[in-house]
Amino acid sequence: MYKKIIIVGSGNAALCAGIAALEKGADVSVYEKADKKMAGGNTKYTAGAMRFAYDNSNQLMDLLKNPNDERLNDTDFGSYTKEKFKKDLLNFNDGRPLSREQNILVSKSLETIKWLSSHNVKFEPIYSRQSFLKNGKHIFWGGLTLASQNEGVGLFDQELAAFLALGGKIFYQSPVTNLFFEAGEVKGVYVNEEKVIADAVILASGGFEANDELRKSYIGSNWLKAKVRGTPHNTGDGLKMALEIGAAKHGLYDGCHATPMDLHMKNYGGLDLKPSERKNYRKICYFLGIMINANGKRFLDEGKNFRNYTYAQYGKRVLDQPGHFAWQ
Repeated sequence: MYKKIIIVGSGNAALCAGIAALEKGADVSVYEKADKKMAGGNTKYTAGAMRFAYDNSNQLMDLLKNPNDERLNDTDFGSYTKEKFKKDLLNFNDGRPLSREQNILVSKSLETIKWLSSHNVKFEPIYSRQSFLKNGKHIFWGGLTLASQNEGVGLFDQELAAFLALGGKIFYQSPVTNLFFEAGEVKGVYVNEEKVIADAVILASGGFEANDELRKSYIGSNWLKAKVRGTPHNTGDGLKMALEIGAAKHGLYDGCHATPMDLHMKNYGGLDLKPSERKNYRKICYFLGIMINANGKRFLDEGKNFRNYTYAQYGKRVLDQPGHFAWQ
């Protein structure tokens, strides 16, 4: 007998869960509070780059949308082994050992990319951002070699196409307002206050970065000054619903993934721009020079590592400066 599964949200995590459930014969419905244009959560705002372990270039070739690209003859993808992936994660952990989730991430990373490829998600080398020419060869660096075609928007479009092709259903402008919780079990959801029964509910509705109140409450008042680069719809709804029925809080509350962004960019902006234009709002070339705060003081080591390994931490460092900004 098939299972009826409800997924809250429509980004990368949601659609991957939906595709996997459909493969097993489930009846899957996605409920998305945004309209069709704004669906996809933060997935659409990403560059679509995928970090995964691989031992040699041959493991990448079947993933490429254009395996006949002439540049491939002069490309050295090198390798990014599981050991290197684990070492990089440990460098982010501030002395903590790898978690169970991090170990799964490493061990299943190539397998998962191949799984996405089997559902017609196409990838391409990140020549423009992650390679340089040396002796006529394109050399890749920083553990990132491939991104989804057309970046995050392309990842969403391709995953949605795969989800629908397998029989999945998606309902736009259909916010889940609460969980149907009875006798200690989640038995469904309320959508616009209407009860919808299911055998399982998957909350894939993102974080709370677009909710000023929750940002201040969980990670501090400084974060009210941060630019919200992604969707306006990640307001923590799923997290609040889960906590209300007794779910445990988990994670680190002294910071978050925060990219240095243009001080003059608008919040929630960018989907009206091409990815090649939208990326200009990301201010991540600090490693080529220096950053100074409002007092004219340097406050970090711009060249500590490749930018791939520092930019997500340095956003917080900028926010902690006088006036919550810096010059590069």
